[in-house]
Amino acid sequence: LDVEVLANTLAEEMCAQHGMAYLGLLDYHAYVTAGASEGMEATLLLSFLLETSCLPVVDCRPRGGSSGTCYATAVLLQWDLHTGFHRVVETGRLKETGLDGLERPPSWWVRPLEASIWMTNYAVLRGQPLTSLRSGPWEITLT
Repeated sequence: LDVEVLANTLAEEMCAQHGMAYLGLLDYHAYVTAGASEGMEATLLLSFLLETSCLPVVDCRPRGGSSGTCYATAVLLQWDLHTGFHRVVETGRLKETGLDGLERPPSWWVRPLEASIWMTNYAVLRGQPLTSLRSGPWEITLT
C-alpha cells in the first residue's frame, strides 16, 4: 500500500469536494487503529497535512498565484490484507492549521507527522501469518 500516493489522491479529492484548489501534500502518517482490526482486515487511520487555495480554479490551477492555506485531516480506511484492496470508511473534516502556506515552516518541522511511506501485505500473499505491519524503521503490531 503506497501511503503517499493514497494520501495525495485523497487530499486532492477532498479539496475538489470543498471547491478548493489542491496545492500539495505537506505530510502524512498512517497507523493501525488499536482494536479495530478483524481477521484479515486492518483498520488504518491516515492523517495528513495539505496546502490549498480558495482562489478560483482554471484548468485545475488557482488563478492569480498561490495563497496557500494549510489544513489537517484524517481518513479511516479498511485494508484487506489478503487482497491488498482498501476502502475509505470515514473522512474527517478539513481543519485549518493556522500555518500560512506562503510562510516557511520552522527548520525543526521537517516531517511533523513522521510519515510512513509503504505498508505491505507480502507475508499474507506468501501464506505466512501476519503479526505486524512494517515500514522502514516502523513496525505496527496487529492484535
